Amino acid sequence: MNVDDDDDEIFLLQGSPRAPKSVLARALSISPRKSSISPDARKPATSPNARKPKSGADANEPEAYPERWACRLFNFGSTVMKTSALWPGSTSRQVRLVWVTLFKWESLYNFQAGDVHAPQLPPNISNLVSKARFQAGFSDVLKKHSDFIKRVAVCFEALRNTDVPTVLGMHGPHGLAAVARALMEARHADPEFDAHFVALASELTTILEAAIDAFHTNVDGVAVQGTVMSVLQARSDYEPASATAALASLCGPRLITGKKRDSSQMEGPVQDQSGRSKTARLSS
Repeated sequence: MNVDDDDDEIFLLQGSPRAPKSVLARALSISPRKSSISPDARKPATSPNARKPKSGADANEPEAYPERWACRLFNFGSTVMKTSALWPGSTSRQVRLVWVTLFKWESLYNFQAGDVHAPQLPPNISNLVSKARFQAGFSDVLKKHSDFIKRVAVCFEALRNTDVPTVLGMHGPHGLAAVARALMEARHADPEFDAHFVALASELTTILEAAIDAFHTNVDGVAVQGTVMSVLQARSDYEPASATAALASLCGPRLITGKKRDSSQMEGPVQDQSGRSKTARLSS
């Protein structure tokens, strides 16, 4: 090879091997081709099995159940406390007492779910707990159930008639926390409920305190017996009269269960073989 030929002159490109000048010139004259790869293709692929946040859930909430439930309880508690700051002072105070005592109650069981549901919960509260994962924001509870507040009162009456050992299983999303949630939703939905809310919130706080006391008593080997109402009446620091009046006002006349029979379904007097009724025989 003739090193004096201009076309074949060899020169040193720093960091590169020796190459003919003509070869390098041709290589440098070729413009780089545009990438045919779309910007989206450069993004790392997302695994199809990646966990997506469920409806109503916080994307940043813990994945493990006890911690997740504690997070959801705290999130809604934060919402209701901030909202209640604009409510009357006595109402706001009762909100704080309920939620602080509820946290104490749930912490006794390390935020594990119990095996007993609160009695006669309104249907939309059950949906909020199950489908909406105890969402942090309030819901329009009156939209589908205009009698929601009355349903909350019925739930309280059923809770009063529940045995204390049964109440001790009402921890977790479907337990006393669901009752507290229903009460807060009712107050948020209807400000006129405020007068009854204070009385019922005070009672719920007392029920939670009684349940906490019963938990510690059971640990000591002495089981607390009786209904919630009997325990409330026995406490020296609580008088249930205000809540009783609120429940009577909200529930109204008691519904009679069972079907009425019309006159065609009524049985006539039982007759003996002689054709006389039993009543006639007794009177003869």
